[in-house]
Amino acid sequence: MFVDLIAGIWVTIIGIQGLVSPVGPHFTASEWYAVGAIFVVLGLLYLAVGYGLWKARPWAWLLGPWAGVVLVVLGALASWPLALVGIANLLFYYFNRTDFKTYLGKVRP
Repeated sequence: MFVDLIAGIWVTIIGIQGLVSPVGPHFTASEWYAVGAIFVVLGLLYLAVGYGLWKARPWAWLLGPWAGVVLVVLGALASWPLALVGIANLLFYYFNRTDFKTYLGKVRP
């Protein structure tokens, strides 16, 4: 849960930076705005997952794996999918553990 919160803050800051200063050697300003907007939305998604896990909200169990899917897709687009696929698999395993589902209220103890 803390990893999601930290990742959400970090990714949101990167997205805001892309929106504020759209300057780069390989992209036009409109491409930087698009990338910045995607990163802001992704950062807010991770913040929501982190908050939901911290407060043990049942909807976080649904939102967390989808955030992992987005992570894998972006990793595939960025040409470093192997590490992200491994991380996503660990997240899917963790989200499907009985004790974690019990914590979120998805399974009765």
